[in-house]
Amino acid sequence: MPTVKPYPHIYRNERHPSVDNQETSVGIRFIQAYQILKRDLVRLFEFIEPCPDNYSTYSQRTFEMLLRACTEVESNCKQVLRANGHATEDANIIRFSDLNGPMKLSEYIVCCPAIDFEDFSPFKSFALTVRQDRSPSWYRAYNQAKHDRATFFSSASLRNVIEAMGAVHVLIWAQYGPIDNQIGWSSGIRAAPASYFSLRASPSWSPDERYQFDWNALKSTSQPYDYHPVPQVP
Repeated sequence: MPTVKPYPHIYRNERHPSVDNQETSVGIRFIQAYQILKRDLVRLFEFIEPCPDNYSTYSQRTFEMLLRACTEVESNCKQVLRANGHATEDANIIRFSDLNGPMKLSEYIVCCPAIDFEDFSPFKSFALTVRQDRSPSWYRAYNQAKHDRATFFSSASLRNVIEAMGAVHVLIWAQYGPIDNQIGWSSGIRAAPASYFSLRASPSWSPDERYQFDWNALKSTSQPYDYHPVPQVP
């Protein structure tokens, strides 16, 4: 039977209180942070042409963008875990991979219509059989560059920046659904063109996984949400 209450910060491509979550202070902050990252990525493209010849290029600016994008990935994943009642103090990318169960993150495929970049699945590795192998390549690059820039500065490449940004795009969609760029923008900040990141594919949900409820009636109750156990996947 269908799921009769939503899980907080887990969107399932059905009728869902995504706008309700978007308009909370937490939702607004995460959406704004993503839009600012997109704006700054466009600025980076003014100095490094986003084309295959340049995807291995790295600089202090790509290093900065990689750190910021991966920090957003970490913050978004922690927020999903926290909203569903789980501790996040020691959470790392392997723990974040457990979100693949309730969110099917590995099934999202990102395309970049405005630049010459192949379609990619930022969280494809989350579906790997061996738990310790589930860290995405762009995230490993982030850790290398962050902890030993002298040795691994080249890991902060434009390719890894774009893939990390695609991961943020997936996480925003997987929490809130399609984002209206006008939500939360009273500060006057404007979004980068949406065509830089889009979805080629998103998860399909079985009848038992789909949400089915009247949110207008449910949101006024004392317990409008269920909380996902997010079990560790061996």
